[in-house]
Amino acid sequence: MASVLLLYYHLISDDGFFHGQTVFVNHNDFNAHEFIDVKVIEAPNVTLDINESMLREGAVICLLCMLFDMFCENEEDDYPSNDEEMIKILKEHGIQVIPEISAYLECILVPANKLDFDLYNDILKSIYEKYVKGFLIKLVA
Repeated sequence: MASVLLLYYHLISDDGFFHGQTVFVNHNDFNAHEFIDVKVIEAPNVTLDINESMLREGAVICLLCMLFDMFCENEEDDYPSNDEEMIKILKEHGIQVIPEISAYLECILVPANKLDFDLYNDILKSIYEKYVKGFLIKLVA
């Protein structure tokens, strides 16, 4: 949970998705690929105080950050495709966690020269507003 909060802190500091935000996340502690479908099982009469939905949403947000970096760092020929592991994980698990992932995937899984970056940024902004800012607003309210 600390890794997700640290990632959210950097997203809030940058007011949205920005290049290099996952550099602060220790991927040995928080592997987004593994946490996207995490299930917390508590023993009877034991409360672990682990926010399962925060971990899942944070995993999706982390994957979006890593994909954002790929768009920033790569040429059009190297943009993420259906074969990319992160894309497969988002298709299989991410849509259930953050339904807006469906629109995100529709937006990016097009030929690179047809990618609508305005739509791409709008989708990321809405995910950021709802799941990152929204989470922290609820937390402090």
